[in-house]
Order: sequence, then structure tokens, then C-alpha cells
Amino acid sequence: MRRMGRKGREVVLARQVPAAPAPPAARASRGHPGNPPARLLLPVAALLAVLVTAILLPWGCSGRGQGHPAWLDDPIVPGYSAALVDIGERYSSIVRDHGEPEEVRGEGKLHHLFYGRIDPSSQAGPATWTLVILLRDDGDGVLDGEDAVASLEISGDYRGRTPEDLGLGSGQEEIEASLGPPEASSTSLGEEGEELRLLSYTSRGIDFLVSPSRGTITVIVTPPGGLEPIVEEAQAPAAGDPFGPCSQEPVVPGHSLAGITLGEDLAAVRNRLGEPGNWGSTG
Repeated sequence: MRRMGRKGREVVLARQVPAAPAPPAARASRGHPGNPPARLLLPVAALLAVLVTAILLPWGCSGRGQGHPAWLDDPIVPGYSAALVDIGERYSSIVRDHGEPEEVRGEGKLHHLFYGRIDPSSQAGPATWTLVILLRDDGDGVLDGEDAVASLEISGDYRGRTPEDLGLGSGQEEIEASLGPPEASSTSLGEEGEELRLLSYTSRGIDFLVSPSRGTITVIVTPPGGLEPIVEEAQAPAAGDPFGPCSQEPVVPGHSLAGITLGEDLAAVRNRLGEPGNWGSTG
């Protein structure tokens, strides 16, 4: 039935139609021993929904605890992003997408955020956390929403790959076959005493920490050209401080200290820190 509404619009009025009787088969099934009563199906379905929710809840969007499949599978884009986090992204955005970090450590004008501990018995060293985000402080010395991402480290069960299909587990030969020789490389000892090699492709914005037995155990994503040094305001270096404005640079195990990258050219170091006060050898 149709009639005109108050504003000249044609309104369709639904005609009430008596409900059709249930099909004979449906009525007959009520007493069949092989078909449970319909009134029992609803509680069973509700119970299944609760069980599924309980199983999937730890993998919710917050990314806390074991991590979130979405960011574990996110592609690695050298120089720009990984784990659904972009270089330069604000801390407020990270908390919204990943939840609060499980641990936070401050170091001068930098803040480390840790997500997904791999081995609770290990307190330091590479491959201890699934995701480590390095934030550059916005100048107030306090971790807040405006601090921005300076670098990313991914380890553990991370499954995302680079456009060249490189990632965790990739061996040194595979990496160099795809990207060529590293721009810099260095070695360090892992927690189990094995020699780890860091392959740095600074201009691309990516490093690979490689184990001889396990392949890549950590991928580090930085801006193209590497981490930018922290420039302090005009201030005379403290007496006995050889690093001057670089004294607040992060300590990246197996990679860099005080703005000096392992394998970096000596001329670049002298240009940044000046002439050494003395020369010597440890070997």
C-alpha cells in the first residue's frame, strides 16, 4: 500500500502477512532422536563463541603479550617501516596500534620500547625481544606522544620480508647475493659464544645481524643513510668527555656507540670527534 508522506515523499506501507506454518520436515524433526531440540542449539552456539573469543583475545589489536599477527607479517621496507611502524611515526600512534610497551628504557634523548620478550631468562643481548622501537625525544626529556621513531629492530617469530625476500633466517650469502657486499660489517659474540656478523647497508637503511648457524636473527631498519646523530645545543664538553655532542648517542649492540658505527671510515670519525688525544693499539 502506498500513500504520500508529510513532506511529499511516497511512503510504502508494509502489509502484515500471517506467518507461514513451519515445513512438515522441520516439525517432524523435533521428536527425531538424531536431531537435538532447537532450544539446546542456542546455548551450544553461545558456548562456542565464548571459547573462540577466549582463544583469539590474546591476539587482539593491542599487540601486547605474544604479539599481533598483522604486525608480525608486515613487510620490511628498508629505510622506512616494519611491524606496522614507520620511521618518524609518533609514540601516540604506536600505543594506539600496538598497546603500551612491555618495557621502556631511557638513554639520554632516546627511549627504547620493547614488545614481545623472546626469552624471559635473558636480560640483554640481541634477539631478546620481538620488536624494539627506538624513539628520539622531542626535546623535553620525557617519553610522550610526540617522540618519534628513529629505528626499529625485529627478531624472534617475525615473518615479514623485504622486497628481495630477505628477513629472519636469511644467510650471509643470500643477503649479499641480493644486495651486494655490505657497506660496513663487524663481528661480536652472541650470548652462546657464537660469532655474530652485522651486515650494514646504511644507504638503504637496513642492517642484518647474522648467526652462522641460524642465519639472520635480527633486522634493524633505520632511515636511509643511518641514524642521524643527536646534535646538542651549544655546550662545552664536560672535562674528560671525549665524545662531546655525541655522548648521548644510543648504544646499539654489535652496531654503534657514541655515533660511531663499527667499520666506519677513520676519516669520518676524526671529522666528527676531532683528532685523537693519543694513539695506541689493543693487539
